[in-house]
Amino acid sequence: MTAAATPNDPRAVATAVACYSLWGLLPLLFMALAAHGFGAPEILAHRAVWSVFVAGLFLLLAGQWGEAKQVLATPRTLAWLALSAAMIATTGACTSSPPPIMRRWRPASATTSTRC
Repeated sequence: MTAAATPNDPRAVATAVACYSLWGLLPLLFMALAAHGFGAPEILAHRAVWSVFVAGLFLLLAGQWGEAKQVLATPRTLAWLALSAAMIATTGACTSSPPPIMRRWRPASATTSTRC
């Protein structure tokens, strides 16, 4: 197991900058995809599939693949992870409308999302 990085560690700062940059820039990519006719379900499916591969790559690079397998082999932990994933998916599916900044770039053919 590797030691935790301290707040002033350059790796921690680089990781934080990368995460916040992705968090801010990826919505622009998704809006561009929507403007080119890709639907929300297709974009969401790509996000889900690619995130699994990227997370697996990060686990391999960090040398924590064994720990991840051990956690996923525990039925109770797996059940809690499935419950939290279902709750997150339900929350995302039940949003009433996109944030105001995204409404400007919404394609004319897009319909309003369903409400739960």
